[in-house]
Amino acid sequence: MRISAWDSFARRDSPDGAFTAIYDRAMEIAMGGPTRGVLKVVEKKSGDTLIELSDAGASFVWAGDSSALALPRWTQDRKQELIVVTTSTRRHQFIAGEFRVIELTSFDDGVIEGVDSPVHRPAPIRIVCKR
Repeated sequence: MRISAWDSFARRDSPDGAFTAIYDRAMEIAMGGPTRGVLKVVEKKSGDTLIELSDAGASFVWAGDSSALALPRWTQDRKQELIVVTTSTRRHQFIAGEFRVIELTSFDDGVIEGVDSPVHRPAPIRIVCKR
């Protein structure tokens, strides 16, 4: 199930069931615009929070092997950047590029796919992620 950039809440378990990503505390960046909120990744067995990121976009996607989570993050000038959180290290890295509104669809074999600006002049996103 795809998560829209306009969603105000989303919760998805990793494919292996070990982690849960929760997006909440969202608000529109402008009237009728996509949302900005907090994304938290929790290890289900221990209940420990691996990472918590503010200014996150709503559309996130797990890697097929549960090793990472890709998500957009809003910048101060209302653009988005792409971040990959690695579950084993609890660290995140920025992927080069700047986007308008990211809607992610898949993250398999190190390839992140989605659409930049799904409503106005959509452009495909395909990024090979090296972690």
